[in-house]
Amino acid sequence: LAPKPNQQIKPTFGERNLQKHMPRMFQGNTNACGTTTVSMSLAYLGVPSNFRVVDKSIRPWGDKALGSSPDDIVAYARRAGVQAQMYNDASIYDLARHVEAGRAVTVLLNTPEGCTHYVNVVGIEHHAHGGLAKIKTRDPLKRGGDFSYDIKNFDQMWRDTKVLPGMDGIAHTVGSYLPLSNRFLMVMDKPEARRLPSGATLSHLKMS
Repeated sequence: LAPKPNQQIKPTFGERNLQKHMPRMFQGNTNACGTTTVSMSLAYLGVPSNFRVVDKSIRPWGDKALGSSPDDIVAYARRAGVQAQMYNDASIYDLARHVEAGRAVTVLLNTPEGCTHYVNVVGIEHHAHGGLAKIKTRDPLKRGGDFSYDIKNFDQMWRDTKVLPGMDGIAHTVGSYLPLSNRFLMVMDKPEARRLPSGATLSHLKMS
């Protein structure tokens, strides 16, 4: 039977797991979006984690207007015992494939305020005909429910992002000389799961 015009395609088993079992953590008035999202991902994968503990390893300087480097986040996740890779110049379909498989996925987005921000992706919403419609995120800055972006807006926010989020003032000036990422994502999975494809390093990113 053909789908009805307003009929939604049901989430996959992997998406249902993400939405049910990935804890919501709130970063508060800090620049800890990176350490909070990795804490959410690790907890989902069975590794107890709290962003304030992760901060001591990844951001020993605390809230000095700098966020977390993707290299440091991936390295921390690997030390915690999970698979972790980062990918640059990914596609929406790469993102959807990982999320629908139930893997923990973090993306780096440009915000309307001119900063960059890590969020986790927990669902892919489809049109009735099967095309991608929205990306559902679990944001450490937002209390309450998940937030969905339509594909066009999400893709615009996902392009040409600085690799250190949350920068302003002098840090923003310094950050203007850092590499740009583009459609950047980090993927984590349990150690016993199928091996993730090899990813990128910061050296693969382009300078602004």
